[in-house]
Amino acid sequence: MDVDRLAFIAHQLAARVRDDGAEANQRWLYIMTNPAEREALLYVLAAAVPVDRDWLKLTAWTEPKPDPMLVDEIAVERACRGERIQLNRAEKAVAIERLNRRGLGSRAIAERLGVSARTVVRRRVANGRRAVQSDRDEGLAS
Repeated sequence: MDVDRLAFIAHQLAARVRDDGAEANQRWLYIMTNPAEREALLYVLAAAVPVDRDWLKLTAWTEPKPDPMLVDEIAVERACRGERIQLNRAEKAVAIERLNRRGLGSRAIAERLGVSARTVVRRRVANGRRAVQSDRDEGLAS
């Protein structure tokens, strides 16, 4: 068995597995290797895994990344009630709009959501809303 060839295939597979789906990698592997090489490859790749590292951290790249435009309505409502929750950009925009409709001023919204009052004013303007009187009184809007 050609050890250099096996090392080359292991290296290629390690790079491909992050970019291509399981079926594409399986097809590629079956084209590139024979059954004995595939079995040997299991041991080569297993030997390359550091045993002192947490498996979940080693495979964290396989977890789907949350969609930054996805809005968790429950998180938004909890934040609107004053709970300190980490919101993504889309959720903050929804929460600002919701609290705006409830009549809160920019400073109150900012405090509740943990953002700056200027962020709230900019979001209002972006949504085509006019500044509320409390913002004008506090010099946040003209």
